[in-house]
Amino acid sequence: EKLPFLPVVGGTADLFENTVLFFMLGSGSAPAAMCTLFCLLNTVKYLFVYASLITVIVGAVYTFRHRSS
Repeated sequence: EKLPFLPVVGGTADLFENTVLFFMLGSGSAPAAMCTLFCLLNTVKYLFVYASLITVIVGAVYTFRHRSS
């Protein structure tokens, strides 16, 4: 029911991560809070993107096994 939101959350975190990176590169020295936010968004992005990938793979394997038996 909530599985379709996994890539949406991952993509949104990626968008914000890229925005924070843009501001970090634009400013001469980034504050520590911005660096922490970047790391947090990076972690959230990878967790949700890989969770959606694993969900698709598990669903495909389950469907393949279910149909072939």
